[in-house]
Amino acid sequence: MPFNIVCPSSRGLSLALARALLQHTPHPLIATARKDLDGVNARILANLPNILASRVTMLHVDVTGPPPLPPLTSL
Repeated sequence: MPFNIVCPSSRGLSLALARALLQHTPHPLIATARKDLDGVNARILANLPNILASRVTMLHVDVTGPPPLPPLTSL
């Protein structure tokens, strides 16, 4: 199944990209952040009433140390 992934997706251009992908593609989004996953999820979905929250999967990813991204096959 196709999906979109934005790493990181917490602010700036990456946040805008995550929001645009939800608006312009039918695919689920895997979004990553180092902290405040609930807050990032809320910012991604803010003012997008026609987007189902279930399309967004948030993952904690900190590239400055372990653990790395979990295998995407485990999602």
